Amino acid sequence: MVGTKFSKSFRFEDINYAVASREDKEAMFLAYGELLNSLDSGATTKITINNRRLNRADLADSILIPLRDDGLDP
Repeated sequence: MVGTKFSKSFRFEDINYAVASREDKEAMFLAYGELLNSLDSGATTKITINNRRLNRADLADSILIPLRDDGLDP
C-alpha cells in the first residue's frame, strides 16, 4: 500500500498473437475487453504492458523496493 492506494501486479505467459488463429485472436480480444470492463469505473487504474524480456536480477536492483523486515514485506 502506498498512502491510500494499492498496487497489484500480474504476470502472464508469453503468447504469440501474430501466429494465433482468427478464433484465438478473437478470444484474446474478448478476454482483454472483459478485463477492462471488470475494472471499477470510479477507480484509478493503470495498465502497463512490458513486451520485452527482463533480467530478474537487474529488475530487482533497479526497480523493486528493498525488503525492510517491517511487516509490510509480503
